[in-house]
Amino acid sequence: MRFHHTFRPFALLVVMALAACTTDNGSGTPVDAPGKYNLAVMYLMGKGVPQDYDQAQRWMLEAAVMGHVPASAIRSCLMTGKSGVKLGPAPRTFEDRPTDTPQLKRDAGLFYWQRSCDPADTAKAIGLLRQSAAAGLPKAEYMLGIAYGQGRGVGKNLAQSATWFRRAGTQNHNAARLAFCRLHRAGHAPGPGNELRAREWCG
Repeated sequence: MRFHHTFRPFALLVVMALAACTTDNGSGTPVDAPGKYNLAVMYLMGKGVPQDYDQAQRWMLEAAVMGHVPASAIRSCLMTGKSGVKLGPAPRTFEDRPTDTPQLKRDAGLFYWQRSCDPADTAKAIGLLRQSAAAGLPKAEYMLGIAYGQGRGVGKNLAQSATWFRRAGTQNHNAARLAFCRLHRAGHAPGPGNELRAREWCG
């Protein structure tokens, strides 16, 4: 199996999952969503088990319907065939959900951000994450910090990245605080507000 060279976000998501441990109940059968997801990736890639797309489909879907966002994202891409692998139809789990609360907008934004099997996915993700961040959800603010830091879906702007990380950090989002401190040390977070947070968070 070979992935198309333009499909790097999906491939990276799959590879990252291989480092995770599968949780089971002592019988070798995963009982939680991360465990099902990891087993699906193992079957998909043929890592530690024979490559088996039917088993990959089964476990990816089970994780997806339990609300596992990366599983939903990969599952959706596999359904389109844009990943280089085509699985059969199944419930879409995230595309059909309403997005009428900040929390649902955040979850849908994360889904499209992690899926990225279509150029429109990133734009959808940014729009939904902005709406969620406007309501003050720290995970959405953190993801916008990443977007501006990478220049993905928006123009690269490290000062904006630091601003979003700072906003999330004020709500005790630890990863955002760490990211903010890295930018501050590199000189990308000027201003008195940032200096105040840097003294508090960055040591």
